[in-house]
Amino acid sequence: MGSFPLSELGKVAGHPAKGMSWSKSAIIVKRLPYPKGAIPPHLRPYTERFKEAVRSCRSEITTGQGAATVNAFNACIAAKLKK
Repeated sequence: MGSFPLSELGKVAGHPAKGMSWSKSAIIVKRLPYPKGAIPPHLRPYTERFKEAVRSCRSEITTGQGAATVNAFNACIAAKLKK
């Protein structure tokens, strides 16, 4: 069973556990997701490298349509981040 500090009480929500056979209680308490556009603290060290990779790949992949462009862009970013 997980726990959270009382200072984060406003960042959790309770949901009824109806239909969830794995739950042993009537209520499930979950942390709320981060707000849209917010960077979680555990991912902040990676943001600068990711921004550099996106800028570089944006100039490399110029044209294309649909899924082919998305796949090429994702592969380019993955290759840059592995270095």
